[in-house]
Amino acid sequence: MLKRYSRRSFFTTALASACAAPIFAVDSVFASASRRTLHLHNFETGEKLSATYWINGEYRIDVLPLFRHILRNPRTNPDLLDMLYLKQCKKGFWNP
Repeated sequence: MLKRYSRRSFFTTALASACAAPIFAVDSVFASASRRTLHLHNFETGEKLSATYWINGEYRIDVLPLFRHILRNPRTNPDLLDMLYLKQCKKGFWNP
């Protein structure tokens, strides 16, 4: 006899699967890189920045002010840089 599933259990399972897939993708991007470099271009001012903010498991705090300046955001932190790096990798922007 077939077990009947409710619509709620179907959507719960589908949502859990959809949420878990990006987590594994993020781990593979971060695990494969020994360096994380961002290439930014502020179109309003014409400023460009290409800087490595992470090397061999360590964040480089000395380059954080450079990112704060080009992003015009005093609250820029490594978490934001990681999100930008993931977006850059997803779009295929590896070179400046």
